[in-house]
Amino acid sequence: MTKNSTTVIPLAVAPDDVARSSVTAVASPSVLGGLDPLLKDLRDYPYGCWEQRLSKGLGAALYLGLKEYTALEWTDARKQVEQLLTDASSFQAPNGGMCFYKAEDARVSPYLSVYTLFVFQQLKADGFEIPSAVETKLTAYLQSLLHTDVYPDWYSQESRSLFIALSMRTLAEAGGLTATDVSRWRDRVATMSAFAKAQYLYALQKVGAATDLRNEVEVALTNQIHDTSGTSRVRETEGAMSDWVLSSSMRSQCGVLEVFSSLYGSQSAWHERLAGLVRGAYLRDESPLFRTTQEQLFCLLGMRRYSQAVESGSGVVTFSIRQEGSDKEILQGSFSSPQDDAIEKTESFADLGNGSIAIRSDGERPVYSRLGVEIVKSSMSLPKRNRGIEVVREYSVLRDGKRSLLKDGDVVYRGELIRVDLFVGIPSDRYYVVIEDPVAGGIEPVNRDLKTASMPDADKEAHFSSNSYHRQYSNWVNYGEGFWSFYHRELGHDVVRFYSEFLSPGRYHLSYVGQIIAQGRFHVPPAYAEEMYMPEVHGNSMPRILDVQEQP
Repeated sequence: MTKNSTTVIPLAVAPDDVARSSVTAVASPSVLGGLDPLLKDLRDYPYGCWEQRLSKGLGAALYLGLKEYTALEWTDARKQVEQLLTDASSFQAPNGGMCFYKAEDARVSPYLSVYTLFVFQQLKADGFEIPSAVETKLTAYLQSLLHTDVYPDWYSQESRSLFIALSMRTLAEAGGLTATDVSRWRDRVATMSAFAKAQYLYALQKVGAATDLRNEVEVALTNQIHDTSGTSRVRETEGAMSDWVLSSSMRSQCGVLEVFSSLYGSQSAWHERLAGLVRGAYLRDESPLFRTTQEQLFCLLGMRRYSQAVESGSGVVTFSIRQEGSDKEILQGSFSSPQDDAIEKTESFADLGNGSIAIRSDGERPVYSRLGVEIVKSSMSLPKRNRGIEVVREYSVLRDGKRSLLKDGDVVYRGELIRVDLFVGIPSDRYYVVIEDPVAGGIEPVNRDLKTASMPDADKEAHFSSNSYHRQYSNWVNYGEGFWSFYHRELGHDVVRFYSEFLSPGRYHLSYVGQIIAQGRFHVPPAYAEEMYMPEVHGNSMPRILDVQEQP
């Protein structure tokens, strides 16, 4: 991805997965031309809290302005943005703040609120009409919170400082702040993450704050950028990251890129630093892909700002992507301008084999490349996993007044009601957790609330079979029990999802009921849990088989 350069990337998959796995190589003359996977991830993102809707909606708006750079089809992109703006009032609490799921004052998130105004401003710049009533109430909420400087107890100083920094940017962008208003938060710089410092620097520049203060923040921010071999990576200080404000290293990387490109992209002296930040975004050691909607959105914004500010010039550049030490070539070609179409090719691992991939370019403009690996496993061969979240799933039916636990392959009958119990173990604090349970074929979920652990002891005996996992422990937290628990559910025909913003260590029980409507032998993928903004923390249950027959 650099001028006249070679990059070597090791690639390997397990021998049992080679036949079903592939590697896809993409090369582009523009940083915007290689964004199809990023746009696709936003388009197809399955979850739908208010933050994710915001990121997806702004991604759709950016897509409408980037059509000439992508072959991706996002047919309902405009409708997606319009629906987002229509739904905004449904997530606004009476006090004007925004909520992830339920619009209640107690569940207002300061970060989500200021992020909403940030997205609104981006959409307004792209020509969309923002709901004025929502915007007015939201702005008043942010100004009130800044005035009182009183935040939820669980917000650390770093979380509060990030809220302040992004508020300064959004309110300065709206034209409602003076240099004095922004500069009064100077003492918070020490507790700001790199992402927050970037937003604060943008606000200082916007209002024309004193040069010494702008320089102070810029130096503090650049001190957190480490340069190695042409790559610039933003390093957050210990304690600066907070799950409450959806922090991640990748978001910080791309947030800094977006701000520096916006402020300094016209200055050629900054181009090498900006190119290094782009390379740092593409070549993260810990995660070569964008994992969350926050990362995806800020990376998309950062790449667009960089392209607008930096990419120009003429001349032909050539490139090749091949397996090192052999003649196996995945992709090669040339580009004559940044507007040329990206080139993509997919190779099976069965044809390619394991081994390092070498990416080479030759020319005076950069070539941007991306390698994606798809590993396909049979869902029935997936083992049970606990990567920070334990998931156990049980199926049971009520027969002759007794709850019977179903073993794998047991027969059930059309017309019966089957209950699905999900047991979730959390060893330490977890943020923004989703539990996703694929609905077995032949089952139609019904919206029926079941009594569980809150029942009298006599009823509990009838409600769970004697060999249920539920019997092993007595400290279960049920759906909606307490403020910090799973409290939002989406009941779909093909999947059921449960959500929570925060879970303390403990054991959680969830359930739903389905009507058995069709005969057949159905293979059911595992139930899956993850932290949506840190998906490497996850877990899954065992897959299973459900055998449905007619009533005897």
